[in-house]
Amino acid sequence: MAEGGVLGILAAPLIKDMLLPFMLVFVLIFALLERTQVLGQDKHQINAIISFVMGLILVGVPNARGAITGIIPTVAVLAVVLLLFMIIYGFASGTKEGGILPNSIKIVFGIIAAVTIIASLLWSLGLISFVEGLSSQPWFSTAWQTIVFIVVIIVLIVIVIKSAGPPKPTGG
Repeated sequence: MAEGGVLGILAAPLIKDMLLPFMLVFVLIFALLERTQVLGQDKHQINAIISFVMGLILVGVPNARGAITGIIPTVAVLAVVLLLFMIIYGFASGTKEGGILPNSIKIVFGIIAAVTIIASLLWSLGLISFVEGLSSQPWFSTAWQTIVFIVVIIVLIVIVIKSAGPPKPTGG
């Protein structure tokens, strides 16, 4: 990666160690104070001042700042993983009213999605290397992957069609 590019600016100590932790704490404390209304309603200026001071205190204390900058990458990865799970599960469950799949299928799909996302996360972190072991197997070829994928799609389509039931008559 080239030095001094856009990412180089974000990696500068002033930005990485001071500005980003300050902004994070300021926004989180301000949002918390606004949401809980601990100091009363319509106290936006007081909430902002308290959030500003707490952000400055965080930046001034190296141990607290180090803890925040150390934990934020992990929290960000977990937030992305949780978001991916919610998106994948949302596809299966449909709308808030229950969707078109039965609850048992939703639970099974949720478990499969969770296991898949956890395995993907562990693989991307280098903690497991199951892909290399699978690729050496004779049954793990492009043709078999395609066949399995098509069978899964067909099974899902059949489940959706069967669970939808007969069409409702329209009154007129």
